[in-house]
Amino acid sequence: MFCIFCGAQLPEGAKFCTRCGKPAQSSAAAPTHNPSSPASVPVQKTVPVPSHKNRWGVILLLAIVLLIVAALVGALMIFHPWSADLANPQNTILFPSTPSSEPADDVQQDPLAAQDADWSIYDGNWSAGAYRFSLLTQGNELTATLLLDSPVQFSYDLSLLDAYPLLVCQTCTLRLFPYPDGALRVSIDGEQVVDAIRSNNLPPQVSANEIPTLNASDSGYLFYSPSTGTRSTNGNIPDDQPDLHFWPLDQFAISTADLDRLTREEIDIIRNEAFARHGYVFTSDGWMDFFDDYTWYTPDPSFTENGFSALERQNIDTIANYEESKGWI
Repeated sequence: MFCIFCGAQLPEGAKFCTRCGKPAQSSAAAPTHNPSSPASVPVQKTVPVPSHKNRWGVILLLAIVLLIVAALVGALMIFHPWSADLANPQNTILFPSTPSSEPADDVQQDPLAAQDADWSIYDGNWSAGAYRFSLLTQGNELTATLLLDSPVQFSYDLSLLDAYPLLVCQTCTLRLFPYPDGALRVSIDGEQVVDAIRSNNLPPQVSANEIPTLNASDSGYLFYSPSTGTRSTNGNIPDDQPDLHFWPLDQFAISTADLDRLTREEIDIIRNEAFARHGYVFTSDGWMDFFDDYTWYTPDPSFTENGFSALERQNIDTIANYEESKGWI
């Protein structure tokens, strides 16, 4: 047998160790283990706790991802890769040929190439948004005039024209796009694209003191003449012309410059004429009596504003905005 304390070999039956003097046998029997059975004391399992190093790594990765996403969104907002590059519209045209005032067709056409267009068919006066301009073709020269308080003129040699005409002033940049059948579109400041509308808004050729003849034999319109443009009769309206009209709101775009040449009463007549032309039943006896004098006015109880063309709607809005700016309505 052996001493359980120092390991010395002891004779059988010895009660004390001859080396260390301690009892040769403890009061409690040494535990025995059966290799074939599990330990009597269960093994406690521990769940590993992630270190602070791993946690900060995850946070850093999320921060990097968020920064990349924010940078991509910022780049999209700044550079607008989805918009057309109107700096070179010959190569990139994203807007359709169908005028916005008409139903869209299934087939979308591109504008004519600048050098291939017959610019003479676009001669005349145009309105595009808040801007007015005129085009005149003489031989191989195209003259474009931006009609501002101080008109700005541009000339183009059609034999050398390799880009769409550009009209530039201090407050705007207009680029002209010709389409088949005489349609013309204009990009304003490279952002807004509008259909240009033929108009006759040239300043009148009469002096400020000259009162136009009170007849409409040249155009059928009292406040408009092809030769003088918009004109005022200073409140004088003939009472012997039952076929008389006042301003062709269904043919030309009216402008603030046109309205500046008219009196408040004349502007009132022009706006109400647009409704009378479509049979609006006036609730005011004064306007009903006024338009009853004209043979073309036929009251229609089924009147709706759906009968207005896009040009008429635009002109009515222009007049209403003008009257509101003057404090009249």
